[in-house]
Amino acid sequence: NVGVVHHPPYVDATGAAPSGSEVELVEGFARQIGAEIEWTVSGEEAVMTALEKGDLDLVAGGLTSQSPWTTHGAITRDYAEATGPDGKTVKLVMAVPLGENQMLTELERYLDVAHPGAQP
Repeated sequence: NVGVVHHPPYVDATGAAPSGSEVELVEGFARQIGAEIEWTVSGEEAVMTALEKGDLDLVAGGLTSQSPWTTHGAITRDYAEATGPDGKTVKLVMAVPLGENQMLTELERYLDVAHPGAQP
C-alpha cells in the first residue's frame, strides 16, 4: 500500500490513477521487489499518520528532507534536488514505516540506481 500526496510534478493525483516522476519510481521499485501497488491518495498528514499506524508501506509526493513527519516514518536519504516554492533548493525523499530498515535500504539502493541525477 502506497500513500501519495498530490504534488505535481512528483505526484499528479487528478486522474484515475496517480502519475508523475515519483509514481514512476515507486512503480519501478514495486516491480523490482515483486509487489503490487494499491494507491491511497490523501493529504500529507493523513498518509503519514497511516504510515505510522502500519496501514501504508511507503509514502511519496514531494516530501523533502526538512519534512516535519520524521517521527511518523523513516525518511530515505535524499535522492534528488528540486527548487521549492520559495526558490530555495530542497532535497526530495520518500518515507517507509519506522523499523522497516530492510525496506528502507532496498528503496534507497533502488533510488540510487533508478535516479542517479540531481533533478527529478
